[in-house]
Amino acid sequence: MARVARLRRAGYDPYTMADITRIKTKTPGDTVLMSGPNTGGHWVDGMAKKVGFVAGGTGITPMIAIIRRILTKRLDVELFLVFANKTEEDIILREEWDRDVRDHPNFHCYHVLEQPPAVWTMGAGRVTDDMLRVHLPAPGPDTIVFLCGPPPMVEALEGTLKDLGYSEEAVILP
Repeated sequence: MARVARLRRAGYDPYTMADITRIKTKTPGDTVLMSGPNTGGHWVDGMAKKVGFVAGGTGITPMIAIIRRILTKRLDVELFLVFANKTEEDIILREEWDRDVRDHPNFHCYHVLEQPPAVWTMGAGRVTDDMLRVHLPAPGPDTIVFLCGPPPMVEALEGTLKDLGYSEEAVILP
């Protein structure tokens, strides 16, 4: 089985390097570094049989291509998405996730909202170890977890995933 090591360029933080948070300060004619489109990103077919995705807000972006590739190719892979947002309106591609759950029995999606509506049947507040334990695949040799979101969330959940038994090699930061 192919494995991908930690995908983090040493010393590079897109938040402090201004790639993400300072785009609004650019004016027409300024140069910006862009990448993509990405058609599968950090996924290599056969690298795992069970794949967890933990995303916060726009952290879902690198995971979309991976999920689409696996579902489109109908690979024998079980997918588990835990997607955290502030409000229900903030859920990127909500209708597509709902459709994917209906159309693909190997795709599971659990939403966590910081400010859930009065009637809400999924997670409320922040992502917890209990949520991850229930809604991600169990740690194992054929399991990996992609993690992407705001830096404080990623830092906290990296430790949580380690405490839950996921090896450092099994947690990928796209």
